[in-house]
Order: sequence, then C-alpha cells, then structure tokens
Amino acid sequence: MGPQAGWKNCDLYPGPHVDYVFDLQGEWPFPDHSVTELYCSHVLEHLHDPKAFFSEAWRVLIPNGQLLVRVPYGGHHAAWWDLGHVRPWFAESFAILQPGYAKAIGNPQHDIFISEFGVESVKMRVSYRLARWLRHWWVRWLFGRYSAFFDHEIEELWAYLWAIKTPEAREAYEKTHDANIVGAGFSAWKHHLAGTAPPKDGTVEMVDLGKGVVINGFIGRVIGAER
Repeated sequence: MGPQAGWKNCDLYPGPHVDYVFDLQGEWPFPDHSVTELYCSHVLEHLHDPKAFFSEAWRVLIPNGQLLVRVPYGGHHAAWWDLGHVRPWFAESFAILQPGYAKAIGNPQHDIFISEFGVESVKMRVSYRLARWLRHWWVRWLFGRYSAFFDHEIEELWAYLWAIKTPEAREAYEKTHDANIVGAGFSAWKHHLAGTAPPKDGTVEMVDLGKGVVINGFIGRVIGAER
C-alpha cells in the first residue's frame, strides 16, 4: 500500500512506504488513546495471538475509535491456501469481542477479552461468479434464504468495529445488543455486479446486497434477518 494522507503504514518488515516496523502481537509504538482509526487488511489470519492484536488496538484507539478488519472468509479456500495462514475467520468470530459475550453464552472461559469492541457490521463479500447471478432480484431473494450453502462463494470479510472504553459505553452497548449475535450483510464489488472490468484508475466500489443476516456467535448459525 502506498502512502496515504493522514495515515501511517505499519508492517513486520521494512519497506519503501513503511513508517513503523513492529510485531502486531507485541507492544505497539503508540501512546494510549492516540489513534482515531485503524485499518488492518489481510493480517489477522497470519497471527497466532489475535488477543494480543485486539488488546493493543483497543489500547491505542481513542474512545469509539474505529477499527476496520479485512480477512479472507473462513469457508473459502483462500483462508488456507497461503501456508502462512494460521486460523480461519468467520462473521461470528468477532462476537467474542463484544461486552458480555461470556455471560451471554454461559461459559466463563470465554471471558478473555478485557479489550472490548462494538461490532457495527460485518460485510461478507461474494465472488465474481456469484455476483453475476446476484444482479437478478430473484437470485438475491433465494440467496438471502439459502446463503449457508454458498460458503465457498464468499471470499472476504470486512468487519467494522469500534473501541468500547468506558463503563457508560459498555452499559449502553449491552442494553442494545445481544452479545452472542453479530449482524452480517452481503456485498459485492460494483464492477463484479455489472460484469465489467475494474476501473482503470484502480478505485473500486463495494455495494451492499440488501438486508443481511443475523449470525449467532456461539452456535455459528444464521438465525434470521438483520436487525
């Protein structure tokens, strides 16, 4: 990724556009509450200790600071084709970050994340093959009801999170969210839906495919329409 105005690039190895070199599973070189937004693209699947990553992300973010995570979808072969990948990620994987998750599932061993995040949404980006069919409304209607059969056609997850850092924010979140449930919607690249080549300037646009689904983070099952 080239330099972007207002952003600092971080990596495990030095490079021409890398501003900070450090291990994301160790201590990050930023003060507490000093970062407004973090963007993490295709990194989490390489980490043996995601708890350390989320702990440091939470520490450096300001209250309600934003974290966007992109990972290959766990049901797609891309989750494993790289020998450096150590774990798959699903929409429901992010439920454990929410306040009250261990209590909601009745299992205190899951009460391991002191660094809590709210889950705004998880977008499940579908493949080019499936996107071509989803141009038709009736295929979208069927897909919304039988999406569990198309795991191999979901390529990527975009998880939109924010740091919950005060007792008041935690209490408000617990009142309005079921801790073991994640709202997940489907999306596709706009040029995939149109059946065209990507824009020549390299910019691409992601399009939401209507209402999504609600996924139970304990049983890992689609349980209804997105609320």
